[in-house]
Amino acid sequence: LCFLTTACADYKTAKIAARSGDYATARMNLTELSRRGFPMAQTKLGEMNMAGLGAPADQKEAIRLYNLALLEKDPGAMLALGKAYRVGTGVPVDRVKARKLFESALAQKDFHAYYQLGMLENDENNRAAAESDFAKSVQVADLKAWYQLGVVTEREGKPLLADQYFKNAVASGDTLAYYRLGRL
Repeated sequence: LCFLTTACADYKTAKIAARSGDYATARMNLTELSRRGFPMAQTKLGEMNMAGLGAPADQKEAIRLYNLALLEKDPGAMLALGKAYRVGTGVPVDRVKARKLFESALAQKDFHAYYQLGMLENDENNRAAAESDFAKSVQVADLKAWYQLGVVTEREGKPLLADQYFKNAVASGDTLAYYRLGRL
């Protein structure tokens, strides 16, 4: 949460700059906010470092920033660090840590964690749990989960249900779902 009105304004400015591709401005604002201990800025700067936006990718620095934000219980950091542990980006794969971080984010009412839990369940070939988590994700308007629901149900041999999920994904703007619809 925003602890100072100025910090909130600077954070908002940084997010707008990043969305428009002005990574220099975004980095400048986020770096200053991060130094001042603003956890959402630490998480966002970590994401930029992980993706190499505005500077070469630096996974080690991204993980350091996520951990700083995690100390303040930032749910965005929980999701970002959980994803890193899920796929092994900047840290060794550790699905137990990933699950704990995603569940902690859910406890903080960050419902985007359902999507990440679904991805984790899918990685572990637990299709029923993945389908359940993606369905919860869709219910909280995380529309990218429609595509993953289609993938899981297609693998389970439920082409009619997969078809409906892919159609929902297309309706929400997911162009990759067009390809999957053509395969059914």
